[in-house]
Amino acid sequence: MEILVVGASWCRNCLMMRSRLAEVQSETQVTVKYFGFDKNPDIIKFYKLENASLPACIFLNAHGDEQFRLNGMIGKQN
Repeated sequence: MEILVVGASWCRNCLMMRSRLAEVQSETQVTVKYFGFDKNPDIIKFYKLENASLPACIFLNAHGDEQFRLNGMIGKQN
């Protein structure tokens, strides 16, 4: 599984989530990839994140297909 995370340096929740997701990645086989909201307009458009609450976490299966997404601050156990 892979998690695409879209956040921003000006987003307090995004900064807090970054450390949580680093823990998840170190404790599991999950790969986490980060994208800046302001620097990746193609990703924002492709995943329709223009009005999403940040951070946006998009969970992809082994084939790269979106399984689900979570927006905003989430706990490590989610």
